[in-house]
Amino acid sequence: MKEKQLSDTELNGTENQFDVLSLPESWAQISFKEATENISTSGKKVKQREYLSSGNFPIIDQGTTFIGGYTNNKSCLLEHELPVIIFGDHTKIVKFVDIPFAPGADGVKVLKPYPVFNPKLFFYFTQVIANNIISKGYARHYQYLSKSIIPIPPLPEQHRIVAKIERLFSKLDKAVADLKKAKEKLELYRQSLLKAAFEGRLTEKWRKEHAGELESAEELLARIKAEREKRYQQQLEEWKQAVKEWEDQGKPGKKPKKPREPKELPPLTEEELAELPELPKGWRWRYWGTLADISGGITKNSKRKTLSLQVPFLRVANVYANRLKLDNIDVIGVTESELERTRLQRGDVLIVEGNGSIDQIGRVAIWNGEIEVCVHQNHLIKARLASLMVKKYVLYFLLSVLGRKMVINTASSTSGLYTLSLSKVSRLLIPICSVEEQNEIVNLLESQFTTLDHLSRTIDSALARAELLRQSILKKAFSGKLV
Repeated sequence: MKEKQLSDTELNGTENQFDVLSLPESWAQISFKEATENISTSGKKVKQREYLSSGNFPIIDQGTTFIGGYTNNKSCLLEHELPVIIFGDHTKIVKFVDIPFAPGADGVKVLKPYPVFNPKLFFYFTQVIANNIISKGYARHYQYLSKSIIPIPPLPEQHRIVAKIERLFSKLDKAVADLKKAKEKLELYRQSLLKAAFEGRLTEKWRKEHAGELESAEELLARIKAEREKRYQQQLEEWKQAVKEWEDQGKPGKKPKKPREPKELPPLTEEELAELPELPKGWRWRYWGTLADISGGITKNSKRKTLSLQVPFLRVANVYANRLKLDNIDVIGVTESELERTRLQRGDVLIVEGNGSIDQIGRVAIWNGEIEVCVHQNHLIKARLASLMVKKYVLYFLLSVLGRKMVINTASSTSGLYTLSLSKVSRLLIPICSVEEQNEIVNLLESQFTTLDHLSRTIDSALARAELLRQSILKKAFSGKLV
């Protein structure tokens, strides 16, 4: 069979998308714009703030999920023969829609291929072109799609291509679903390990083997209290010396701030303890405020640009669950006293204050000195734990289902919003055991997590390969090489 060539420029007016493709001689080609009817959505669009979580009619928009929301307004339904193709002008997402729907308001292009095309094949070919349009961020991309050239196989061959694609995709979808289920099971197992750890079951055998050798939680807490008191007395002496120097120099600027005395929170009542999960013998529930110095960060404003001391500035956007994303770090102006108060130290536990949303609060990570001098935002709460506490033990507790429950319960308010504050973080509860057992729990968890992380990366690689295979199938179909 003779073949004709389709060049990069023909495929996409101003963008080079493909290497030169060879098409079967029996195939035609046409500009994308000439192959489709662009259906008007005027008067039908539903604004995102009007989306319902459930309703009579689905809303199809340019988002990643097939259905963006719902509406009960029947007049918003698009009155046109189905199926149609949705193209996200901003997102480049392509959807095949064969059910009655209302269009979303932003960036939705509704396209109907002319009868020379099998609609499903047109959908697949549109995906190929869209995937190869160079992303312009939140700019509009339909201009590039409309200028593209799309091949037209004979109709009988179109039907064969669609049948072949769907057979292959059916097998691929099953494999992807199995991989995703496997990944979900890994996460469930991770949470079951964390649950066992903080119920004392993970180290139950170890505890019996070391019976009589371990200090009780009460003994550890007494040592922590003594350590914090000693540190406070040292800070007090340093403050007195700073005040003397300030007075000797004629009291320039503000008077040095007196350090705060370690906060003593009242012990839990019998009624409060009765509502908490039961702990192993020798363990105790305690408030964070008795274990750590809790402090806030720096508020950003325009005046800080004029300060001579400019330092790296950690924001909420940099802190995730057990992960710091440091590829985009801001710089902020600070005074010497602010630097001293908010400078991060190795081992500091960082907690996201939240913005009222339940899924935003309490993201937690440990600062390991990744940047030599760095301060933090006011929406990040810093907990500087006593040296006797194992930092990763605290971190893993906050990552557990029980720890998350503690955070959500503490953060909730009568208005239905979820935010943390210094006082709320001080009143977060944590189960305390001996330092030796804390270390043993961390070691056992990390040994298992190493294996789980390896398996998770293997699954992610397989999912990425599946997506590459999917694109390869579509590209072969587009170039006439699939059937």
